[in-house]
Amino acid sequence: MPTIEIPRLEGESARAYEARVRYVTMGPSRSIDKVGGRQNGAKRAPGSVDRWAQRYDWVESARRYDEAVTYLTVQDAASSYRAQLEEQRKQAFALGTEMLDAAREMLSEIMARRQAMDYRPGDLATIAKVAMAGLEARSHALNIDRLMEMMEQQS
Repeated sequence: MPTIEIPRLEGESARAYEARVRYVTMGPSRSIDKVGGRQNGAKRAPGSVDRWAQRYDWVESARRYDEAVTYLTVQDAASSYRAQLEEQRKQAFALGTEMLDAAREMLSEIMARRQAMDYRPGDLATIAKVAMAGLEARSHALNIDRLMEMMEQQS
């Protein structure tokens, strides 16, 4: 996943910027107290961290950062899903093609020997089922193409 840039704000000192970045990247458990070293209920007088948090609107920075993380996570998941769909499409199309080829071969053999061959209606039904399964697999593969196109248009 790409990194998310947290730009230094105008007038923000290096220490204030470092503290803001620490706060923003803490995630859901973020706390100004944790950045300021206050933990387990320990109290101290408000200091630089509190002033920086207000002056540079750390809450808003954290909100924007969280939105960016969410967006990138969703984009990454969508890309992964598209790749899986493409692989599924390729496999379904290849399998459908193999099944159609097998059905054609079986039908050719029956047609070539139909005068001398003793075959049952079930033989033709089997060929028809294989052919239909092959066509369905290929159709499935083609519908995945349309789904992928629709996903690309929405991105």
